[in-house]
Amino acid sequence: MEETLLCWNERGVAHLSLNRPEARNALNPALRRALSESLEEADSDSDIGCIVLTGEGPAFCAGVDLKSLSETESAHFSSNPATDIARCSTPVIAAVNGACIGGGLELALACDFIIAAHEAVFADTHAGLGFVATWGLYDRLPRAVGVRQARELCLTGRRFDAREAVELGLATRAVPLPDLRQAATESAQRIAALDPLVRAEICERLQRAEAAG
Repeated sequence: MEETLLCWNERGVAHLSLNRPEARNALNPALRRALSESLEEADSDSDIGCIVLTGEGPAFCAGVDLKSLSETESAHFSSNPATDIARCSTPVIAAVNGACIGGGLELALACDFIIAAHEAVFADTHAGLGFVATWGLYDRLPRAVGVRQARELCLTGRRFDAREAVELGLATRAVPLPDLRQAATESAQRIAALDPLVRAEICERLQRAEAAG
């Protein structure tokens, strides 16, 4: 059976890697379920102080795997994978290794911050496919890049690279692809090494500041 999500813990960091490279790590029911369960498990583990989310192969995540959806399977997507990330009290870092498209962009935006490989490409393709994003994109993207930039990106669906993602404020930094996992891991280990009460208080205060606009 395909292992759709690779998981391992190291030095207080939970690493979750989407593992459907042949489908550009698109979210089918099995991967969606594995991601939800692994996030909950990591978040409830007192030994874990940070989570790193990335993807195997050339893509981070291409969003929902529309080919896998049937009328019965669509029920598996009634919950919101971006909410699964956002509800974590443990900080989550997105290590975006490649294409981060549609629902994949929503996953990355739900993380506390994004580190992108130079090869990463971002786009919101919902409108062009005849869909409206429902995983928080229209709330989180304007907060990250500003309302006018968000309007352009959502309505045109244009692609932009890691350099522009940093300039827009979507990603915090861009690094060469071979250095991506190490960069994300080093940041995660620094966060995991913090006093848990201090880390929680900082995250709560920043969350309040973000909500206040």
